[in-house]
Amino acid sequence: MRTHNGFLKPELSLPSGAAVAYAAVAVGFALVSLAVTGFRFSSNNVFHIPYVLDLASRPEFADDAFYASLEFFTSVVWPPLRLVASESNLPALFEGVHLLGRVLAFAGLVFLLRVNGLPAFLPLATALAALAVAPLLRGMSLVGVHDMLPDYLTHTGLTWGFVFFALGFLQMRKHATSAALTGVVFAINAFVGVWLLCISALVLCFERSSWTWRSLALSAAAFLLFASPALAWIALAVASARQAGDGAGSYLEYIRLYFPQHFLIEAAGARKLAGLACLYIVGFLAARHLAAARFWTLVQVGCLLIFLAGIPLPYLWDNRLLLNLHLLRSDGIEQAVAVMLAAMAGVKLIGNVHSPARQLAGAIVLLSIAVVERGALNLLPMGFALGAALVPGGAKPGAALPRPVMLACACALAIATVHQIADPSAVLPIALRLVLAAGLLAVALAQRLPAPREHDARPALGRALLPAVLVVSLATSAAAASRRIEGASRIEPAARSWQELTAWIRNSNIHGAFLVPLNPHVPESREWLDWFQLEARRPVWVDWKQGAAAMWWSPFQAQWVERYSEVSTLRSPEQFVAYAGSKGIQNVIIETETGTCPRPSTRMKATAHYVFCRLTPGSTG
Repeated sequence: MRTHNGFLKPELSLPSGAAVAYAAVAVGFALVSLAVTGFRFSSNNVFHIPYVLDLASRPEFADDAFYASLEFFTSVVWPPLRLVASESNLPALFEGVHLLGRVLAFAGLVFLLRVNGLPAFLPLATALAALAVAPLLRGMSLVGVHDMLPDYLTHTGLTWGFVFFALGFLQMRKHATSAALTGVVFAINAFVGVWLLCISALVLCFERSSWTWRSLALSAAAFLLFASPALAWIALAVASARQAGDGAGSYLEYIRLYFPQHFLIEAAGARKLAGLACLYIVGFLAARHLAAARFWTLVQVGCLLIFLAGIPLPYLWDNRLLLNLHLLRSDGIEQAVAVMLAAMAGVKLIGNVHSPARQLAGAIVLLSIAVVERGALNLLPMGFALGAALVPGGAKPGAALPRPVMLACACALAIATVHQIADPSAVLPIALRLVLAAGLLAVALAQRLPAPREHDARPALGRALLPAVLVVSLATSAAAASRRIEGASRIEPAARSWQELTAWIRNSNIHGAFLVPLNPHVPESREWLDWFQLEARRPVWVDWKQGAAAMWWSPFQAQWVERYSEVSTLRSPEQFVAYAGSKGIQNVIIETETGTCPRPSTRMKATAHYVFCRLTPGSTG
């Protein structure tokens, strides 16, 4: 590898058969990651399943504005699935695409790790093992609630492989290839493609010697070629929305009512912001350990600038197009990049045979990635370890980290341990951190060890730590998978009761819109309430999840805001029935364990937690 102006110029060459081996590695660790996360249908799929099954064309949804809006839900992922999807093959189809997306993500990670100097199998496998089980790469991002590697199929989750490949080719100065991949990302999820464009533009501004105007024009053409399906689709949606009449009212107030976490800093909270700040520190420190430090620093500065722009702009400019860029969600790119850089730095530190302290620091970084849950306190040990290992002189024989720095690192481990000690599932992380803290203290008290002699055992420390971290990561994967399977086997009684009721309604000859309880969309939310329209195959008057349609079909905003604001104030069964009567709604589902319906409605079906009440035509309106 060569460097030029602080940028890495990797020269990748694959010997015969190596491509198959690296592909097998990507598939293997993608399966490990899937063992941890699993697969399920999520409430997000209430947008995707109706589209691929073309439910809007069915008679019961002929006048349903929500299902009609799904034609303007822009992503190239779903139209191909629509061609082959059916009721019978839907679970296998979605799970197969979910697996493909995860394999692509790990293929991108393998590519990036190799580009940055980890071609050997054991270091590569160790970094991938930590990343495959990393809590920070699962679920959602810290502040903007961006999809990382979720446990359900989403087009956003399918962008990760292309994002990693685009960054890798950008690092290699293959700008046209990177731009084409960015166009693919845009076609899958437009706002992620916009973020990636901004990051690439910042890098190119500081690498002016690597491109010409001709190559830049070629890159722009490559991007537009692959982004064109989504660009045409978006233009069609905007033109149709204008013709139908735009949504009334403030878009800012709409997203505040619907889901402010993606858009507004007011929804973040101090703890999440502190965690994100620590994550940026970890990412910037990790980049300092790599040959391409300048490139990765610029990538993270680009992420930071996008995020910072997203803080004031929604309040300064109440603009639908701007807010739909989801600027706060760009913290997801930083989260993935920071964790990946930390994994590469950890492997590099373990390979430092001249300093047992730095090898221990590398072990702390990798094990923190693998076993420590998200949060500012839990990121402290990783940050201290990466920072401590940057002390000058690390490559000299006998070099040791300064005693105060190592004591601070040990204290950070202890703080994170105390912070997590109440969690019964954290026995393994706690034990590992206690062992590592003791090791750091021992090395700190020894202060400085003599240089390695011939047959010294310390060079073997790195060879022992790498497989140890690999084994611990895989053991963590097994434990996490076991807990996930155990949790998935438990179904809340209220959810079972809801499924019983919706199945009965689906098989009945009762039609028309239903007034249903609202999902409060908080961490403890009753996600099953979002599934009524799909499971019962009946339209709803309003629910929380369908509010997202206003983002891609603006005329829907006024209807949803009015109905949601009204229904969210209803508390008692009597209020639900009275409201339904005033709106001409005959079908009402009420959350109650009594199984009774207020007058003038009649009970049609009762389960343990819900009752279906029906109003006669004369009692409505």
